[in-house]
Amino acid sequence: MNGGRISRHEPQRTCVGCSRVKAKRELLRLVVAQGGRIAVDWDQKSPGRGVYLCAQRECWERGLKRDRIGHFLRTKLNLDNREGLMAMAVNLVSQGDALGQQARRAPIQSGLE
Repeated sequence: MNGGRISRHEPQRTCVGCSRVKAKRELLRLVVAQGGRIAVDWDQKSPGRGVYLCAQRECWERGLKRDRIGHFLRTKLNLDNREGLMAMAVNLVSQGDALGQQARRAPIQSGLE
């Protein structure tokens, strides 16, 4: 038995940068917002197509370099979107474990919403 606790299913998602499968809450979700902007969906509840990325800079750089973000969002990343995402990637910590505590309390300022 599990000590009387009910085990709940935790949704899994795949990072488009490194292709690792992780718990949904451990990843950042990007969505296409109105006007074609790419925005971070901090609550992970915005409607529409989204992609998930680890909080590791390397994942963001790989996702942008190989245009995996644009491909999976089914959109073409314009220069403003690309620059905003790169600015966010530069600010990310190298360890993804800090995401849940740090990033959700204080969103990174990058020109993205």
